[in-house]
Amino acid sequence: MLCSSTKNRTTKSRCSHKALKGLLFCGKHLKSKIKTLWKPDTLQVDSARRIQKVWRGWMIRHFLELEGSPLKRTDCHNDEELVTLEEKDRQHPLNFFSFTENGKRWWFGLDTMFKLMQVELPTNPFTKEPFSPELRIRVRELQDLCWYRKMIRVPETLHDKAIVLVHLLEDTLYETVSYTRFEYMSRLSLLYFTSDVHRHIEARMIERPSTIRRKHLFILESCLSKQGNPDIHTDFLIYQLLSTLLFLLRTTKNKFPLSFIIFGGLQQI
Repeated sequence: MLCSSTKNRTTKSRCSHKALKGLLFCGKHLKSKIKTLWKPDTLQVDSARRIQKVWRGWMIRHFLELEGSPLKRTDCHNDEELVTLEEKDRQHPLNFFSFTENGKRWWFGLDTMFKLMQVELPTNPFTKEPFSPELRIRVRELQDLCWYRKMIRVPETLHDKAIVLVHLLEDTLYETVSYTRFEYMSRLSLLYFTSDVHRHIEARMIERPSTIRRKHLFILESCLSKQGNPDIHTDFLIYQLLSTLLFLLRTTKNKFPLSFIIFGGLQQI
């Protein structure tokens, strides 16, 4: 093995002498008081690639775990996908979701599962059993990952966004919330609600500043500025605010404080 030091202080080239047995340096550099370790030119690039490789591997494993073991399908109760009628053995593993209900394992495509969640009370279409809170949380986490990775995008109307936001609040706070309180909010209530949420987000940012909290505050301020324009339709303003609140929740790891702020603002109007 070659010496691990550079030739001298003025160069980045590696010493060409062999290291002493059991040591990192040759005899010359071992006696030096100041040693400069040699580093390959591609060290930072190689390190970045290794980090990316580890992250991608973990992300895929985590994604497959959330999907419910898509590589093992022999025990699935339904043989075909609900909408596309694709056979279970031919469904792509990254577009596969399964869950166990009363001892039976059911599966759907991810896009179908996301559409099933766009109703006030999501249920299994085969058994009419409501989805459990744990199942809904798992689906929402998968939907966030697909949103980040731009994999599967299900079109969302104003009604759909209100439903998704209500589900997130209910699954986080265990409080019952009606989607109509968001979807049919009056112009004055909308302005009051947004101002209340903005005030609490601003207080959190002042208490513990961060880049993402500044971004959240900036987007909310953009909503407030448009809500003061009488020429903009109320439905658009509600759609913009719901999109903003969903973005805030999707980009926040601990959703409880933010969910509590949104729920508290809703209770004030």
